[in-house]
Amino acid sequence: MRTCNCSGLVARAAAFVLLACAAVAQAADRIDQEHQVKAAFIANFIKFIDWPSLGDPGSKFVVGVYGADAFEHTIDDALAGRSVSGHPIVVQQLHSDGEMKKCRVVVSGASSEDRIERLSRICTNSGTVLIGESDDFVKYGGTIRFLLVYSQVRFDVNLDAAKRSGVTISSKLLQLAHEVYREGNP
Repeated sequence: MRTCNCSGLVARAAAFVLLACAAVAQAADRIDQEHQVKAAFIANFIKFIDWPSLGDPGSKFVVGVYGADAFEHTIDDALAGRSVSGHPIVVQQLHSDGEMKKCRVVVSGASSEDRIERLSRICTNSGTVLIGESDDFVKYGGTIRFLLVYSQVRFDVNLDAAKRSGVTISSKLLQLAHEVYREGNP
C-alpha cells in the first residue's frame, strides 16, 4: 500500500507559488523602474527640443498619454511642477486621435505600421513629438522610440518626423541617441 506524503507536496507547491510571486514582483519592479527611467528621459527631451509657438503666456504645455497607460503615473511624477518657458507642463490621458492636436508630446502605445503612420500624420505641422516603444516606431513615422540595449534604456530619433511636426531636436540630444533615422535611410 502506498502512502502519500501530502504535507511535503503541499510545502513544495507553496514554495513554488512563493517563488513565482517573487519573480512576478521583481518583474513588475523592473518594468516600473524602466518606466521611471523613460519618464525621466521624456522630461529631459522637452528641454532639448525647439518648440514652435507655445501660445499665450501661462498656457499649458500638454503631454498626452495615448494607449500607453502604464506610463501615465510615472510621467506625471517626472513632470510634476515643471514648466517650459513659463508654460506649466500637464499630463493628460488621451481617449481619441483628435485630442492629440492639443499636445506637445504624445506617448503612444501604438505598434502597428498603419496606426503609427496615422498618428504621425496627425502630428504633421502640429508641433507634437510622438514617442513610443514598438520595434519599428521611428521607421513608420514616430519621432522618438525607446528601446532596451543590454538592459539600458536608449532612444532612436526620426529627424524627418520631427521636421514634419514642426520641431527641431537639439544636436546635443541627437548625440545621445542610439540611432538617428531619416526615412528611407535607417
